[in-house]
Amino acid sequence: GVAEFKEIALSRLHDQMGFYINDEGVVLEHSAEYHSHGVQLLGMALRYMTLLDIPVPPSWIDKYKKSKEFYAAIRRPDGSLPMFGDTKRNIDPLGVMLTTVGSDNRASRLERDSSLRPASAKSLYPAAGYTVWWDGLENWGNGQPLAQTVVTWSYFPGHGHKLADEMSVILWADGQPWWTNVGYWPYGYQGRKEALSWLGSNAPHVLGESAGSVRETSLRYLGRSNGISLIDLQRNGPVGYQAQRQVVHIEPDLWLIIDHAQDSKHRDSTHTWTAYPGLRISADSNTNGFFLQGPASATRLFTYFKTANGTSVEHLRGSADPFAGWIVTENRKISKADAFVVRRPSDGTWSLAVWKLVRDGGDETFSSDPRMLDWRDGDNWHVSLPMSAGTIEIRRKGERLIVSDEKGNGRDKSLVLTKGPDVSPDVARTHSNFAAANAKYEKRRDLREYRFKVTYILLALFFLQELLFFVFRRFQGKARGGLRIISALSWVGLGGWLTFVYFVT
Repeated sequence: GVAEFKEIALSRLHDQMGFYINDEGVVLEHSAEYHSHGVQLLGMALRYMTLLDIPVPPSWIDKYKKSKEFYAAIRRPDGSLPMFGDTKRNIDPLGVMLTTVGSDNRASRLERDSSLRPASAKSLYPAAGYTVWWDGLENWGNGQPLAQTVVTWSYFPGHGHKLADEMSVILWADGQPWWTNVGYWPYGYQGRKEALSWLGSNAPHVLGESAGSVRETSLRYLGRSNGISLIDLQRNGPVGYQAQRQVVHIEPDLWLIIDHAQDSKHRDSTHTWTAYPGLRISADSNTNGFFLQGPASATRLFTYFKTANGTSVEHLRGSADPFAGWIVTENRKISKADAFVVRRPSDGTWSLAVWKLVRDGGDETFSSDPRMLDWRDGDNWHVSLPMSAGTIEIRRKGERLIVSDEKGNGRDKSLVLTKGPDVSPDVARTHSNFAAANAKYEKRRDLREYRFKVTYILLALFFLQELLFFVFRRFQGKARGGLRIISALSWVGLGGWLTFVYFVT
């Protein structure tokens, strides 16, 4: 049956390649780790096809080459990955097994490539829903300052390993994770349901929103020029709720994140910033902000949070109710971490986060609190950042972002924003291919909850039966024997119904 099984495998792989990995080369499993795993599996498939002299479709080769590029973009020099989706905090310096497809369209033997590095400082995958920014890419591998910013808005309903994390931001710099999502929460551990929900990421959401809510996130605007980058995302849903997040990065060490939400109902919008475990927190003497510092680095990260309505930002650590301040670290260890819960009405008001890396014992920090000088809406605002070396003014006017920096001789830098590309045809094609495969193949129902429920009911019936037999123990002879026969037949009938009817239909 070898030939038959080979054809079955190829047929199924053809179906899966239509939705497992898109034309940008991203494995659509909502997870950095499952992308790296998928890259290795795809490489194995291409190698097997080469050994079997089966022609590899050119579109597969193109997808595989791009998948390696995305893997290189998200992978850090120590081999760790940004913790979005089901991703563990693993350090893997050698990386996964990779193949190279030559001009003859044949795949070479799989090998590890520890020299893999990002091809570009700024990478965008609009259909898959990711962007990756690198600062100091020229310092790769030499121990000099290097930072990675990852923003995710990927959501393909039905695909695996999804955590509710659209519009979340993950920051890594100088060998240290700073702001991150919870990561892979082991099955069977208390808190898994909360970790898979919005509470496990820093994404804005409705207070109490289900991880399975109906929503869609789109890339509104983006831009990069003169050392300034901006990405503007908008999420619609659940019904009546609309959230916008803008991430502004002034290279190489300053980040500004502005959130605001509107709603047709009177609800609160919230999000939780979670720092990686082991970071020390100290107050800033000049502002209401604070510093984060790693255990083995002189680099510090200034952090400041502010909301329009003046509500306080709640600082939690290892909290069960509300769920906040947890990260899964090496070896699936669930560790306490510092978390900052931002909550405000979803009435169009804003919230602000400012991060500034201070390296090599530098003292360039903030002289006073960052301020929102003017707020009209998400496309028109003005923020002031009073730095010790001079104030930085950041203004957005529709499709332009203007940065004025006193220490830069007062010269304005202007960034023209472009609308995000229309990815609806690509996304629709992925959904269509997924739906076609989903309808084609037999599926197994997840019956765990039903089996647990039935087990409890059967145990209760058994104990009730034995209680009745105990009460009527005075009956002897045929009466008692008849009851036992009726009981046995009832159990057989119930078992047959559960097996052939209840768990099937």
